[in-house]
Amino acid sequence: SLDEWRDLITASVRHFISRYGRHEVRQWHFEIWNEPDLHFFFSGTQDDYQELYATAARAIKAIDPELRVGGPATATGNWVDTFIAACHRRGDPLDFFATHGYAVQAGQYLDEFGGAELFLDPKPYALADYFISVRERIRASPLPNLPLHITEWNSSYSPRDPVHDHYANAAFILDQVEHAGDAVDSMAYWTISDVFE
Repeated sequence: SLDEWRDLITASVRHFISRYGRHEVRQWHFEIWNEPDLHFFFSGTQDDYQELYATAARAIKAIDPELRVGGPATATGNWVDTFIAACHRRGDPLDFFATHGYAVQAGQYLDEFGGAELFLDPKPYALADYFISVRERIRASPLPNLPLHITEWNSSYSPRDPVHDHYANAAFILDQVEHAGDAVDSMAYWTISDVFE
């Protein structure tokens, strides 16, 4: 129910303002959903997500027009062109574009858990170049000045991947950040800790 979704968003944001203060919450970036282009996170279509996004974004802006809202936080830069164009055409609020990225490719063999084995992309700047390409697509869109936030990124998305604990990962991270340069407005390393509750 989009009505119940709107009510949940409204109640949550009002609670945040009550608890942390309007000045603090205006510094936040509200990202709607997580990787809706992957069916195990969101079972609907892109049009379904657009409605979900629009409902949340309008509810947030109704509380305070200065609150920042964006998306779609897709897994691999999907929907850049179509999401921005739809927001522009429909008049849906969009203060920033968010996406995720990882420098791995699935192998043709299975790991010890029966899942696809992951390998680092052999191109050294595949991840940073991907971020730069998303920036270029935003510049070519009807909203060319949107900030770009990479709200998940790392060498691998698997919390069990030993590459996270390898000494070379630190150099990899710094190299990607330097190469991406000013193409992105922020990069949120996934994740601060490999320990999940």
